[in-house]
Order: sequence, then C-alpha cells, then structure tokens
Amino acid sequence: MFARKTAQPKDRPGQLADPVMRANGPDGEALDPRRIAAVVAGSRWRSPGADLRREVELERAVLVLERTAACVDLALERLVEVATSLDIGRREQTYLMRGLMTGRIEDLLESLEAVATMAGHDGVNLLGPSNMPFRVRLEAGDFNYTLAPICILRDRRGLDIAPLQAAFEDDGEADRMSGAVGRAIRRLQLFAARLASDADVIINLVQDHRARRAQLEQEAARQSAALQAIRAEAPGPALSLANAD
Repeated sequence: MFARKTAQPKDRPGQLADPVMRANGPDGEALDPRRIAAVVAGSRWRSPGADLRREVELERAVLVLERTAACVDLALERLVEVATSLDIGRREQTYLMRGLMTGRIEDLLESLEAVATMAGHDGVNLLGPSNMPFRVRLEAGDFNYTLAPICILRDRRGLDIAPLQAAFEDDGEADRMSGAVGRAIRRLQLFAARLASDADVIINLVQDHRARRAQLEQEAARQSAALQAIRAEAPGPALSLANAD
C-alpha cells in the first residue's frame, strides 16, 4: 500500500499490530478510513485542551491538502490543453499555425512553475521542487500521516517534458512530448484522487476530535456542578461553646 513504514505502534492490548500509516508516495493508495477509525476508538484522550491543539494541527493538514488539490486541478487543465495543442499542431500544414501551437504549448508548460508556487500554504508546498514530505501526527503520537511531494515543474526535477525544438517538423519529437504529457496527466489524476480521499479522512478525524472534546467538556462541567452541590449541602462547622456564650 505504502512504500515504507513511518511509525510503529507500541505493543498495548487492543492496539493494531501494524502501523496505520506508511509513507505515502504520490502514486500510492489513499488512507484507509476503517483503520484510522480503529485507532481513534482505542486512543487515549488526554484533555479538551490537548484535543483542541490536535484539531488545529489536523485542520491545517486539511487546508494544505485542499490547496494542493486545487493547484493540481489547475495543472491538469493546462496539461490537457497542451495535449490538445499537440494534436492540432500535428494536423496543421502551415508553418504559421505550427509556430503558434508550439508557442502556446511552451507557455502552458512554463506556467506550471507559477502553479507550483501557488500551491504553498503555511510553509508547505507539495508541488514544488522540494523533497520534504508533509507529515501530520494522527493520534497520540503513535501514528503519522506522511505524504511525499510531487514536483509539477516541466523540467527533469518534475514532469520531465522536453521542449518542442523542431516545431512539429520532427514527428518523433512530438510523439515523445505527447507520451510525456500523457504520463504526467495520469500521474496527477492519481495524486488528485489521493488528496481528496485523504482530506476526507482527516476531516472525519477533526469532527471526531470536536465531538470527543465536547463530551469531555460536558463531563467536566457535570463534575464541577456536582462538587458545588456537595459543598452547598455540607453542614457548616459547629459553633463552639465559647462562641455560644
């Protein structure tokens, strides 16, 4: 499912024997909600304050994934337009139209750098040339969500789509670009599906944290009210004989 282990749970009764999360490559499978739910059900909740801090961390993860997904969609739109322009350029017989299509293709591919820059959120960028994975602690520090970046730049650091130098005069060159663009589209489509699925799972974790925190706050309020009631009903100290005189 995932390339390598990132965390191993401690051996405790009722815990899963293997980690819920492994390192997620951009082409890997999405999170398994059932496995995550099992960890949540068995985890030790510490306090409303601790849960609130975890909620903030998970909400940040959702924002990162959603922003990344939006930029992946934009990159896909541009790659599809590149593929369309390639088809048009191949059919055209005039040098003018071939030149125009070549210029359009190069502009679209170069614009992927701006899309990658837009994907950054709160110091995290999963579409740029950085090799730093995105990590989020899921539950009580035992399990980590790790997502490797996927560089969408057109050069060898990313999608590796070479420029059209012969302006459709070389059929082999156009074929190679068409194949590279097709592979890039399929890879980004897989990554987009992963981002959407993983974000849904983490959103469910946030909701679960909120529900649990509300439950803990209600329980604390009930205990405080019960203590106040006991103090109110308790008899005061008896008066001494000296005070009675």
